[in-house]
Amino acid sequence: MKNCVVFLLCLVTVKTEVYACDNEELSRHLYNATLQENCYQNATSCQSTCSSGHVLENGSQTTNHVCNGTSWSPNTVTCLPARTPVMTTNFTIVYVTEDQPAGNCLYGFNVRMWESISSFRNAIRSTCGELETGSISIENLELSPLAFQINVVFDVKFSGEGTETSRDICMHMIEIISNGNQNYLKPFSVISCNASHSTVTKKQTTWSAAFEYNCTEMLGSQPLASSGGVRCVPCFPGNYLNSTRCEPCLQGTYQAVPGQLICDVCPSRKHVTEDRTECLNSMCVSTFLTQKTQSIDLTCNSESQMCMSTCLAGYIQNDGGLSTVYNCSGEEWFPPLKSCIKYEYSTYNVDLEAVYRTNDAVAATCLSQFQAFTSAHRDYFQTNISTSCSELHDGNVTIENITIGSIAFQIKMTFHLKFYGSWPTKTMDLCMDIIEITFKSRTTYLHPYTILQCTDGRTNVTKVSAQRSGDVLNCPDGRLVINSTEASYCIPCSAGTFQNDLICLPCPNGTYQPIIGQTFCHNCSDWTKVNEDRTECRLEEITTLGNISYTGSSPVTEVTLIPNVTEQSTESFTTYSLTTTSTEKSTSSSPTTTAMRTTKGYTIPCGLNQLSSAIPNSKYTCAAHNQTCTVECSSGYITSEGEASVEYRCEGDVWTPNRKLCLEYDIPFTTSALYTTYSTVDQVALSCLQDFREITERNKDLFQKTITDYCGDLGINAGGLKIENITSISLPFQITNTILITFYEESVDVREVCLDYITLIFLRVPSLLMPY
Repeated sequence: MKNCVVFLLCLVTVKTEVYACDNEELSRHLYNATLQENCYQNATSCQSTCSSGHVLENGSQTTNHVCNGTSWSPNTVTCLPARTPVMTTNFTIVYVTEDQPAGNCLYGFNVRMWESISSFRNAIRSTCGELETGSISIENLELSPLAFQINVVFDVKFSGEGTETSRDICMHMIEIISNGNQNYLKPFSVISCNASHSTVTKKQTTWSAAFEYNCTEMLGSQPLASSGGVRCVPCFPGNYLNSTRCEPCLQGTYQAVPGQLICDVCPSRKHVTEDRTECLNSMCVSTFLTQKTQSIDLTCNSESQMCMSTCLAGYIQNDGGLSTVYNCSGEEWFPPLKSCIKYEYSTYNVDLEAVYRTNDAVAATCLSQFQAFTSAHRDYFQTNISTSCSELHDGNVTIENITIGSIAFQIKMTFHLKFYGSWPTKTMDLCMDIIEITFKSRTTYLHPYTILQCTDGRTNVTKVSAQRSGDVLNCPDGRLVINSTEASYCIPCSAGTFQNDLICLPCPNGTYQPIIGQTFCHNCSDWTKVNEDRTECRLEEITTLGNISYTGSSPVTEVTLIPNVTEQSTESFTTYSLTTTSTEKSTSSSPTTTAMRTTKGYTIPCGLNQLSSAIPNSKYTCAAHNQTCTVECSSGYITSEGEASVEYRCEGDVWTPNRKLCLEYDIPFTTSALYTTYSTVDQVALSCLQDFREITERNKDLFQKTITDYCGDLGINAGGLKIENITSISLPFQITNTILITFYEESVDVREVCLDYITLIFLRVPSLLMPY
């Protein structure tokens, strides 16, 4: 028997199926549309067509669908009815009055034309009777004479069901027939011309070859170009008719029904779908709003799926913010909800350094009476400063202390001011700007001194300058300063922490603090252990062997921070300190004298002619022995660095700094914009806009006078500014005025402060710029 090798051959057949989209599923989501024949089962592409007389939102009638795996894109089609709009057009016929000037025949011609308007309409309808034009009417006739011609414009209106093509052909036919038939649209051959008559012929008929489209007879529809011409199509869901055009629903509103004039507001705790056709419940928003919070107000925008937590009055976030915006991601909100902490307002300590010149005597010889005047006029100074900022804020600003010093022919008086209450940082800065500018512009402001009795005689006193310095924020112990864009706040260190310099630190190991706003922590007693957040001590679990007893406890230990000690530098002139207590009006002064360089017995080689002759357009005053000199530029002059005065010191035989010339300058005028917004409480602003503009224009001079009056203390006089123009625009329930103001010969800081001032007090003063 022979050996045989047998091979087994296996044939494996793999059956592969391609899964495509379900065309029946697509058919169920077609509204006023059908699938074409190319759309068979398991097809990868399809085409749908709107039913007769319907169009898509873009005016077309067909949609191409592509299968993306197992779903169609797009997977829904909506077609809406499309109707022929009302169409208006005009044509002109030139009639010739053969025997009389046309002007003589105009009256008779006008009478005969209007008497014949019915026959005109019937003639046109007869001409186009076989066409699908719909109803035809002549809306108006307009006659105008020229020499021996009368031009008559016929305004024609097509309405009802018809086609744009038929109406176009109809007008071409009228033009052609009228030009070829003398009797067409001319029911008379002779016309009365005053006391005479004239033969009438037709010269030419011209159609304008243009239509105007109007959909007002179909509520909620707009003209839309489609393959069959312009059609009136209802606004699709998610839109509303805004005058003559469809617009998407505004944020937070939706519209599920086509052809509507308004959109509906989506209630709170719901959100509008992206296409703005539905208002759906939002689990994410609902979850956020149901959180139990203290001292926090929670609000949400349903459509944008964004929520906000806002601290209630008297509370602030530990990062200085008053609110936080949260975005929904699935069912969670990021960032985590922030807590709000009760705060106190910090106090601002701000110094105002005012410099006065004793023109005829060395300042040191006048200090005694200057000090007496200052003490006697303490209330005067307080009133000046308080009233400067009273319109800006309800908080108080008080003079805590006044220090006085002298150098050469100048007396420097420092007002140590304290701002109490909720002063926004920007408002406080503006208050100080106003005080500084008013000091320069008003002669009597912070200036009760006229003539002082000095040791060597009497002297006039004039103001030189005022500037702000030495800002300090203060909070009670255990509180931290938190700065925000609006103000600075004092928030307490939380339980389990204590204040260490400028930060709150966790209590050290083994210590605790159950109360907020503290500067120390307590030790835990024996047999107790501090909890995790270090707010209390708890009994430890102790395993005892035998009888062990313990009585008493360890004393409380305070963990405190040793304050930093800093040295204050002294100036090289005599300083007096004026203080007043709240219980009695007494003033005490304690002079502190520091060493001052003197030149007595020495010759200073710096020559005054190096200043007087080298720096024209200026004047100078020098201290005793010409140790220092101050050069002040004349009015209308400044140095190249913008300084009005420069102090020079004699070092060796050279004045320092290098001499700076006084240069003449002009203040350019600039135009700035002031924006004021008003609310139309009971009406949509657009309906009030015209009346608003008329009232604004009538009160333009009053606006200018009001702004001038309020900024008068800043040195702006009646001719210092001019309102160039006021424009008004409207939003849904708001009207905004843009007031363009030209300032003449005012410095930049004055202009900015003036506008900031008006802006800040606009809401605080109800009658300000409010003639409505």
